[in-house]
Amino acid sequence: REERVGIEGEAAHDRGEVPLTVTFGRPLHVSEMEQSAARVPPSVRVVGRLEEYSARQNKGLLTDGQHCVAVDFSFVPPRRVSTDSVVMVIGEIQPIGDGGTLVIARQCIPMDGADLSLYARAVDVLRDHLSAVT
Repeated sequence: REERVGIEGEAAHDRGEVPLTVTFGRPLHVSEMEQSAARVPPSVRVVGRLEEYSARQNKGLLTDGQHCVAVDFSFVPPRRVSTDSVVMVIGEIQPIGDGGTLVIARQCIPMDGADLSLYARAVDVLRDHLSAVT
């Protein structure tokens, strides 16, 4: 189940505008991002340490210590991205190469100081809860 927030109103409808829908992404572990892009939901939320970052290419590598995923930060302000920081990336999945996955980040939230093992457990609990209510 994907979390969504709809912003709708008669005024927007009267002007011929399409209501805005914002997705927050399905919470995943970095290790799950190594699956084929066909099995990963289109919008994801993942936390890890930014191991590598190239400001020139706006690309980086997010890791949990054992697994990693490539991230494109083209749509994120540069001040939000720095090597060796812990960040939450919310974005869309794009398949690359031989079954690889690239996350196109639309948000990069600093989370330095966060307990990553506790956060990983929280992701599991959240998913169990969402499965039970849907």
